[in-house]
Amino acid sequence: TDTRHVPRGSKAPFQFALRADRDMTCRLSVDPPRTKRGAALDGEIEIYYARPIPVEGNNGGGCQSSAERPLIPFWRPYVIREAPFEVNEPLIPVENLDAKADRYCSIVATVSIPGTAKPGTYTGRLIVRGPTGEAEAPFSIKVYPVDLDGFRLQAVHWLSPLPRNLTSVESPPELWSAEHWRLL
Repeated sequence: TDTRHVPRGSKAPFQFALRADRDMTCRLSVDPPRTKRGAALDGEIEIYYARPIPVEGNNGGGCQSSAERPLIPFWRPYVIREAPFEVNEPLIPVENLDAKADRYCSIVATVSIPGTAKPGTYTGRLIVRGPTGEAEAPFSIKVYPVDLDGFRLQAVHWLSPLPRNLTSVESPPELWSAEHWRLL
């Protein structure tokens, strides 16, 4: 499982990919994250479908962008992929998802971490129920005994222990300590 390291009062987002072998409607749910001893993390859980948006053309330079115009060679080294393609961009709240055969669906589950959460590691799972059965994907959250003093992060997927040197001093703070969060 992929673990998110978060302070109290933040959110822990998880992204999942779903691929169906035929068209079907799936019901999505999340088992609340719990510690190994069974203590629940009482944060709000939201489930979203990341809707694919078609990108018809790459940057043609200024006002010259269009689906009919080929990519200007100058831009080629800076483009990850050439259009047309899709980007999973807007997050749409869902409980049921219409999955299409042989297409990937992007699902995002976000767990709000209460400011009163006890430090520890919590494990939950996304459950997908379809007409022929169900599948599940586990996830893990490590909550640290740190509160961000009124500042709330809306997404913490960018937080990782790297880079280790968060300051110009020779001894960086201990990872995930109160000083580490203060410097972030």
